[in-house]
Amino acid sequence: MTEHGTLAEEARKLAEAFSDWSHDHTVGLTAGAGTSEDCRYCPLCQLISVARGQRPEVSARLVESGAAFLEALRSLVTPAGGRPDEEPPPTVQHIHVG
Repeated sequence: MTEHGTLAEEARKLAEAFSDWSHDHTVGLTAGAGTSEDCRYCPLCQLISVARGQRPEVSARLVESGAAFLEALRSLVTPAGGRPDEEPPPTVQHIHVG
C-alpha cells in the first residue's frame, strides 16, 4: 500500500493531474478562445488558462482553498469523542404519591 501525503500535497497532485488531462483534451476545443490579450476576465478563458497551467497563482490559491474546504469538511464529519461534561436533565419527573 502506498503512503499518502498531507491533504494539501494530495490536492496539489490532483490539480496537476487534472491540468495534464485537461490540456490533452482541450487542445482542439480552444481554438480562438483566449487569443486576445484583453481576454482575462472571461470565466471560460480563466478556467482554460488555469487548466493549462498558465496561471499558477490561481492554481495554487485553488489548491489551498480546496484543502481548507476539505479540512473543514473532515472536522464536521469526524465524530466528537467522549461524553458531555454534564448529564442532560431527565425527560420525566418522578412524583412520589404517598
